[in-house]
Amino acid sequence: MARREAKAKKKKGKAKQQAKPAVKVAARPVKKAEAPAAPARWYRVCAQFLREVKVELKKVTWPTFKDTKASTLVVLLVLVICATFLGFVDLGLSWVMKLFMW
Repeated sequence: MARREAKAKKKKGKAKQQAKPAVKVAARPVKKAEAPAAPARWYRVCAQFLREVKVELKKVTWPTFKDTKASTLVVLLVLVICATFLGFVDLGLSWVMKLFMW
């Protein structure tokens, strides 16, 4: 029942659209105020960007020296472990290659 009512409304809507006469609307000239704005000067854009950066940097919670030192030590330790591991892998593979190469 609802489908029939929806179809009937569509038909009425189409009939109303067809009944209206087509009226051409003349294009009105674009006023100067409506013209697209000139591109902003690059230095204004850069200055605005730097102001926003300053505001955002004030919100940052910076790590303490102790935290920075601890993180640096962890990175260096992992670096030494990875370098040692890769060194041993390289030595092992070179030894294996020497066995097969006469």
